Amino acid sequence: MSIELTDKTIGIWYIAIENQDWLAHIAEEEEYYQLDYRHRYYVDDNAFDSEDVKNWYSVKMLKANISLQEVLTLMDRFTIEGCEEFDGIYHKLVKDSGESLDDFMKRFQKLPFVHRKTVSKEEADKMDMKSGITKMSVH
Repeated sequence: MSIELTDKTIGIWYIAIENQDWLAHIAEEEEYYQLDYRHRYYVDDNAFDSEDVKNWYSVKMLKANISLQEVLTLMDRFTIEGCEEFDGIYHKLVKDSGESLDDFMKRFQKLPFVHRKTVSKEEADKMDMKSGITKMSVH
């Protein structure tokens, strides 16, 4: 599983604490908000080609039961409290109203925990990468 940034992306939340991190993505679907998140436990210092342990989770929040503002408030509360509890580093990136996916991606790629690596077309094909030649890792 991976997080795919699309036009439906609302935002990204990230916490890094000693030897692990947490990454969450929220997208807006027609009837619900889709929350995908993962816990990553480091086994080494490599951003790429690492055997880090990743546990993925997915949650659907029905729009009939929760507003977008409530979702954003919950995410902020969860990540800020988690960061404070474990003395971690916290980042949040929410797509601005009317912002294109390309502009959001430019802001995303500037975050300190995002790493990029150029790979050959053959390597990209092996990894089933839709983007072609740029691989990004969050570490």
